[in-house]
Amino acid sequence: MEITFDDSTIASREYFNYWTMVQYCMDIKKMNYKQLLADTTKEQDLKQEMEKWYEEKKANAQHGFAKSGAELQG
Repeated sequence: MEITFDDSTIASREYFNYWTMVQYCMDIKKMNYKQLLADTTKEQDLKQEMEKWYEEKKANAQHGFAKSGAELQG
């Protein structure tokens, strides 16, 4: 299955899912490339962590609170 973006580029769903996990680790968890390569977190655990982060971010946005990713990590 493929995803088509607004700029008409196409990526496989699998590629997009992995790209999203890498972006989460680097942008939200503030991991560098070396830390990312050394991380032993299971894929399923990371997906659950991302879902929790997203739900907390969404809930805070609905209540008008702005928190950084570092504050939401717990």
